[in-house]
Amino acid sequence: MKIKTAALVIILALSLSGVLIVAVSMHSLSSIQEIKSTWMSLEAALPNGENANSFEDSTAGPSAELRETFYKSLDALTSSGNSILYLTSATIILFILSAYWLIRIQIIKPIHRLTQSMTSIANEDLDVEIYGTEKKNEIGEMARAVEIFKDNVYLLECAKTELFSANLDLESSILSRTNALKNSEEKLRAIVETAVDAIISIDKEGNICSYNSAAESMFGYQKNEVLGQNVVIILPEAFRNSHDEYISNYLQTGKPKAIGVIREMEAVRKNGQHFPIHVSISEVKVSDDVLFTGIIRDISELKAYQKSLQASKELANSANKAKTDFVSNMSHELRTPMNAILGFAQLLEMDENEPLSASQKESVGEIKTAGKHLLSIINQILDLNKIEVGKTSIKLTKTSPTELIQESLALIIQMSHTNNIELIDDIEYEKLPDLYTDEMRFKQVLVNLLTNAVKYNKQGGKIILKTEMHHNKLRFSVKDTGKGIPLYRQTQIFVPFERLGRENSDVEGTGIGLSITKKLVEIMQGDIGFESEQDEGSVFWFELPVYESVV
Repeated sequence: MKIKTAALVIILALSLSGVLIVAVSMHSLSSIQEIKSTWMSLEAALPNGENANSFEDSTAGPSAELRETFYKSLDALTSSGNSILYLTSATIILFILSAYWLIRIQIIKPIHRLTQSMTSIANEDLDVEIYGTEKKNEIGEMARAVEIFKDNVYLLECAKTELFSANLDLESSILSRTNALKNSEEKLRAIVETAVDAIISIDKEGNICSYNSAAESMFGYQKNEVLGQNVVIILPEAFRNSHDEYISNYLQTGKPKAIGVIREMEAVRKNGQHFPIHVSISEVKVSDDVLFTGIIRDISELKAYQKSLQASKELANSANKAKTDFVSNMSHELRTPMNAILGFAQLLEMDENEPLSASQKESVGEIKTAGKHLLSIINQILDLNKIEVGKTSIKLTKTSPTELIQESLALIIQMSHTNNIELIDDIEYEKLPDLYTDEMRFKQVLVNLLTNAVKYNKQGGKIILKTEMHHNKLRFSVKDTGKGIPLYRQTQIFVPFERLGRENSDVEGTGIGLSITKKLVEIMQGDIGFESEQDEGSVFWFELPVYESVV
């Protein structure tokens, strides 16, 4: 606004000067007109043939008054011309001074300051103060534009700084990831190179792309001998044509036959030796390329071991059959005379014609006791033998356990009284579910556990029988207060003929009762186990399926 005002002032000054010049010019024109009139009057007053140029020297010319008038007009004209000259000069000087003030003060100086500010901004001095931003004229608009430019440069510098920092972070991240990738590749290469199994990769044409150290040892080829070669060089002749066809069919149909599974096949070493391998093949897609990686294991030793194991198994089966036949035959051979011995002992006791003396009766009683014990051992051996050869008769049916439990308790109650053992029946019979089991074998298992609890208990001890549900099975537990089983012997508890150090004790037994019990429980789809703490006693338990859960 101030520049416009200054310009208006200059225009007004020039207009006034023009008016003055016009006024002076009009006055000069008027004076010239008067001179012209005087001159014409002068010429009219001259005699014919004279001109006004000689009137000054003529005595016969115009009057002195007319000449005075002419000279006054001429002086006035000269004065007007001088005035015009002065006014014109003054106007020009005023114009120059006004223009200089306008340009120097209002334009050049502010622009110079703005130029300095722009130079400072160009030199990244963003703390420079912009001159004239408060002005409400064109210079102010320019200053505010420069201020906006400075702010934009500041934002640009901030953006450059952030971009530089981001670039540094990106470079650091790329470097870190590159190093991580390099380390990962080195680790992967080390893993592949140190793997026990041979690892071979091929492309979709079947050419070998990678080949680790284990493969060199396995096949006899060095890496430089096989890279780029078709993988069929390590396959038997019969598989070579079908291998390439398989890859082609898989790439066309996408239906794998060997990918993702472990196959047993033959391979060929460099020396032509055929040997068995296990190979698992996986597919790897890299960009638009397809690779197949095979992990190969030499199973020559495994095959030799399996062959040896099969031979040993056949030998063991043969020996086991011979043992089974021997045990069966011997048991029958022993049981027949044993029954005869027991029969004759009973006859001696019952002979009224020749009654036995007291010492003879005692001897016959010992014969009967020993005979029954030996007959029991023979029967247990026969049971174990039948279980091992799968000839045990088991009939699983819906069974109520209440009566079977009470019958089992009745069989050992006399034995418990003889040994001064308190038998505690802690079963809630009204809550017992029906079982899916064999009645006779159930009683055999329960009686065996109860009998052991009596035999290996202490005088005046207790036996507690209880039941509880456990995962759709009914658990029977027999707890005693005996000496317990040492921890180091607990792994042998179900081993046949293992008596856990009680061989020389006064407790009768063969060490096969728990073995038979375990096998019977498992045949009846149940589980068996125990917990024991030395000098505190043991808890033996078995579980049988509830009928409803089976149905």
